[in-house]
Amino acid sequence: MDDTFWQLLSSYRVFVIFDEIHHCAGNQIENANAWGAEILKHIQGRAVYTIALTGTPWRSDTIPIALANYIGEHGRLHVDYSYDLKQAIKDGVCRVPHLTLVDNELITVIEDGGKENFQSITKFLEDSTLPYSEIIFHDEVLRETLERGIVRLNKERLIAEDAGGLIVASSISHAKKIQYLLSQLGEYSKVVTYQESEPERLIQNFKRSNEKWIISIGMISEGTNIPRLRVCCYLSLVTTELYFRQVLGRVLRAQNNDREMGYFITPAHPRLLEFASRVAGEVPHCAVLNSSNIDDLDFTRSRVLIGDSSLCFNPQVITKTVAEKEFDEGLRNDLLPLWYDSTIDSFGRFRQKIFML
Repeated sequence: MDDTFWQLLSSYRVFVIFDEIHHCAGNQIENANAWGAEILKHIQGRAVYTIALTGTPWRSDTIPIALANYIGEHGRLHVDYSYDLKQAIKDGVCRVPHLTLVDNELITVIEDGGKENFQSITKFLEDSTLPYSEIIFHDEVLRETLERGIVRLNKERLIAEDAGGLIVASSISHAKKIQYLLSQLGEYSKVVTYQESEPERLIQNFKRSNEKWIISIGMISEGTNIPRLRVCCYLSLVTTELYFRQVLGRVLRAQNNDREMGYFITPAHPRLLEFASRVAGEVPHCAVLNSSNIDDLDFTRSRVLIGDSSLCFNPQVITKTVAEKEFDEGLRNDLLPLWYDSTIDSFGRFRQKIFML
């Protein structure tokens, strides 16, 4: 805006409203981004009133949010009014969150002719040289997560026939791999990416349809309103609280006044475990189920019917045909892996940690 526009604040008593204020960073020009700098120069101290709104009051770069007040030794954000998840559930605005974090008790890595075992994804990330992308690209992890999502979405569609599922992928090749695995499980899906000519049209078509699955790379997060989404399989490399909360919100928008649940399924990355714990802590009377007796869990061996046959994950050393290897290599070209001599060889039995009301 030019100087003529900003003169409004000198000539009139102006009330300025911001939505998604967390995009505007900086409490001084030196640490401000472009949007934050405009607020500091033209609005802060000049507008008679301001109201700044956000559903995710965090910035991944830890720069202060423009117009926000931070108090105390640890710089805690001070807000004038908070409409929290507890109240939103009570008012029927939000669904009850049901968060499932899938872990594995035996991850085997073959490296330089040797084998090393890890008892969880956390230990794998702490003690191995391999990145998290190896986990979320692994066929068995993908199948386990997708099967859980399929079982849950099928149950939800008995309640609401238009219930939909969102799968968040890490890249276009990752999305295509997920789409391929879904098709093997008898599930049709659509992929929407920034490369589409009209991604918003595809999203709106899905919103108005009765289709089951949509796979997204960064296209369905903040501000996208598709209330029929009830299940999310989160398979992104992004492990910030901001993005975690934004994606979780896609399955928490209530459709009816009846008590509903939004299901979020993801591998148990340690940061995602931390964020899930915080969400659970925001809602009182929240029971945390942490079961190591995996045979007692309904989803431990997810079963998906395909015609007259069934597919069930059994832990084993994974072998691939030449065609499957070529398919995987084609999908993973954009990852530029630096771990050519290291591969995940096998997975043990999956277990889960559930956060729910």
